[in-house]
Amino acid sequence: MKNLAIALIKAKDSFSPILKTKLNPFFKSKYADLEDVLDAITPALSANNLVIIQPTKISESGRIILQTILIHESGESIESEILLPENTDPQKLASSLTLLRRHSIVSLLALACEIDDDGNAAQSNRTATSATTTTQQSPPAKTTTDSISITRNAQLKELYTKLNLSQADVGELIRDNFTNKVGEMSINEYARLQMLINKLAI
Repeated sequence: MKNLAIALIKAKDSFSPILKTKLNPFFKSKYADLEDVLDAITPALSANNLVIIQPTKISESGRIILQTILIHESGESIESEILLPENTDPQKLASSLTLLRRHSIVSLLALACEIDDDGNAAQSNRTATSATTTTQQSPPAKTTTDSISITRNAQLKELYTKLNLSQADVGELIRDNFTNKVGEMSINEYARLQMLINKLAI
């Protein structure tokens, strides 16, 4: 494992910044997709005789397993495995696979790839400052949907933080598997969403 370790240390020193070029409409924040991650790491890996492959295999129970394998020219390698969520819809399965490919690479290489919410934070600060310099007004009453959305988003944030998932992962999962926003989901849809999030962390 010595050759791989030395090469990986050199490669990590040369990784490019991971650009966040995609917009998450549910959280209104930017994130890096699989292409962004690969663009940032592939040249440095290649220069140090390293390559990542991500084959799939079938478990004894019939579930699909995604393997992420980092290989050095010496033959040394390290790998990780993750179960894909059970899904019979080919399109949703492909979407889950893409999401988990990115998640696995980021985890295996210990990359810093978080959601960029600086814009939202800045907007919140501007709003707070504005409120202290203007005449106070009673805020409009929130609708039932608004209240449900706020509560559910808080619950989801607590869940994916506990499972060490990013907002990008959860946002893609919602976009690809549901037609409604979080606050507009039925009780059954919301329960299914929570179940899928838990499966991502398996």
